[in-house]
Amino acid sequence: MPEIRVTPLGAGQDVGRSCILVSIAGKNVMLDCGMHMGFNDDRRFPDFSYITRNGRLTDFLDCVIISHFHLDHCGALPYFSEMVGYDGPIYMTHPTQAICPILLEDYRKVAVDKKGEANFFTSQMIKDCMKKVVAVHLHQTVQVDDELEIKAYYAGHVLGAAMFQIRVGAESVVYTGDYNMTPDRHLGAAWIDKCRPNLLITESTYATTIRDSKRCRERDFLKKVHETVERGGKVLIPVFALGRAQELCILLETFWERMNLKAPIYFSTGLTEKANHYYKLFITWTNQKIRKTFVQRNMFEFKHIKAFDRAFADNPGPMVVFATPGMLHAGQSLQIFRKWAGNEKNMVIMPGYCVQGTVGHKILSGQRKLEMEGRQLLEVKMQVEYMSFSAHADAKGIMQLVRQAEPESVLLVHGEAKKMEFLKQKIEQEFRVTCYMPANGETVTLPTSPCIPVGISLGLLKREMVQGLLPDAKKPRLLHGTLIMKDSVSAWGVISEEWVRGLLRSLTCSCPTELPAGILRAGPQGAGPGRAPAALHLPRAPARHAQGAGDCHACLQPPEEVGTGPALSGPGGRGVSRQGRGSHHASPQRPEGPLRAAPSGWLRDRGVHPHPGCGPLRGPWHQGAAGLLDLPGRRAGELPHRPAQEGCAPGPQRRQLTARRPPCPLPKWRDLSFRSRTMSVPWVSLVDVEPTAGHSLHPWGQDHSGTSPRVAIFS
Repeated sequence: MPEIRVTPLGAGQDVGRSCILVSIAGKNVMLDCGMHMGFNDDRRFPDFSYITRNGRLTDFLDCVIISHFHLDHCGALPYFSEMVGYDGPIYMTHPTQAICPILLEDYRKVAVDKKGEANFFTSQMIKDCMKKVVAVHLHQTVQVDDELEIKAYYAGHVLGAAMFQIRVGAESVVYTGDYNMTPDRHLGAAWIDKCRPNLLITESTYATTIRDSKRCRERDFLKKVHETVERGGKVLIPVFALGRAQELCILLETFWERMNLKAPIYFSTGLTEKANHYYKLFITWTNQKIRKTFVQRNMFEFKHIKAFDRAFADNPGPMVVFATPGMLHAGQSLQIFRKWAGNEKNMVIMPGYCVQGTVGHKILSGQRKLEMEGRQLLEVKMQVEYMSFSAHADAKGIMQLVRQAEPESVLLVHGEAKKMEFLKQKIEQEFRVTCYMPANGETVTLPTSPCIPVGISLGLLKREMVQGLLPDAKKPRLLHGTLIMKDSVSAWGVISEEWVRGLLRSLTCSCPTELPAGILRAGPQGAGPGRAPAALHLPRAPARHAQGAGDCHACLQPPEEVGTGPALSGPGGRGVSRQGRGSHHASPQRPEGPLRAAPSGWLRDRGVHPHPGCGPLRGPWHQGAAGLLDLPGRRAGELPHRPAQEGCAPGPQRRQLTARRPPCPLPKWRDLSFRSRTMSVPWVSLVDVEPTAGHSLHPWGQDHSGTSPRVAIFS
């Protein structure tokens, strides 16, 4: 059975140094490579020793993916590639590729040039690292190798932030990075397809927080800033260079213009110019309002906000200063904080999350006496306010994303353990999926469900949308997707094309036996000969579905004379079922009298759909769809050879049709029906329910490990 393994090297029950190692179907991918802002030693970097203890990293890892440019997600990248020794590809979006080296260089200057730290990456290492970057576009499917592919989705959060879907064959994992499900003044909300991955790895920074309305938060923020300025105080707003800084600048610029206020607003030197440059360059990543008005008026060219100089911090009188970084762990924001902390008229407003160990986290926890560098004691008298303008999803947003993606399992990272535990329980209760929250270094192993590739004709899906006209058989068009088994009971179809995204698709399956690999389990209804096997159904099964026991090749042999029992199907695969829960549209009875041809003859010639248990029959069909199945190495139209068997009871529907037929011990044909919101699609029969290597569930008992059946439904 294939499996997915996930090991957090960072951000496991913690916020900071995000780095997750994912192994999927033999491929190894590292998601993010960040540093922890709460440490000044080697603990700031992820523990890369978990990746491999033997051999080169490049030989083990297939690729590295960076979700966005924040240092807790990309800060360790030069260290990992140039000092640890990774030479493989690094994937990120175009804005992240442009902004990431600038923030890395700014941080290096603070750490090395000002603090004098050793064992740190150099400017040249940053340049060499960025040469390995491969930039990707949104919704672009990138083929890393023959089997591994990745796809980026819009994440909001900051300019260029992306969620990534990693797919190997039929298995897939979605990694969210940091995301925001609420649109703001300059970015849109995160969005992803209903891709139904095997695993969703999501951040959980605000796992227990449900924010009040955005308008209320903005009103409270403006009120506190205005009151502080009116009484002659100074306001410090620690922010990161790009993201919340632009959001709050737009808010204050509009308020200052409306209220005609004169107090100066300052922004850290150079960041305004950089922000303008990158927002112009990547204007398509902003929201619709910014894109529409950008030509007439650049929203990031501010009238009331000026560049900040260090000497301004000592000026008397009120002012508002945006300074970096956002957690008060270093840089200009920390310097200004130390100067203003002793005045009770002043205020510091923390607009985002602060990791443990930073000055921002300490003052938000209520500490008023801080031990700074050199054992200097700083007494904090200024007012401290926390106002959540964070671009992270809150608990409601996380649940919204899980509902949208419909994963089989969820794994929480980038959060605090107690809060993650609460969210874990909520996800399991509401969505009835398994949820994990591993610590750093802990490996989670998930077995994956078997998948069978499916192609469905475009004409078949549209048939009832074009006044019932049959599509032109000379112009076949196939859509390819995946048939997925879940929870040993249910199944669904996944079609990749966007135009069918809105269709409600579900599958119902009938499995009249206990399969050896435990994929579906349906024991016999009681003991003893002649008892009918049980059929499994979806909890919310469509009204029309397949049901009944299957039969082996012996049952497909033409009998000398077949009874004239009730018709099982009519043209197009629709008929009447009188056993079990299945029921279908009424259809014409088949001709009276005995039939002496093989099923593949009389069923095909008369346009009658085969019994569900018979499996797929080859050849053209009258007025409807047929299920065709091809196995590698088998000629089209060829039925598998299986020896005749004895000693088992037939299924309930087969018993009506062939009362004298010898019973079959291998009822392993499976029947599936496909239903959308607007139509009912006829049968498709499957032979192999486990297409992956290592498991053989072929009903005739031969070993076909590694073969992958393909199903096509034609109109």
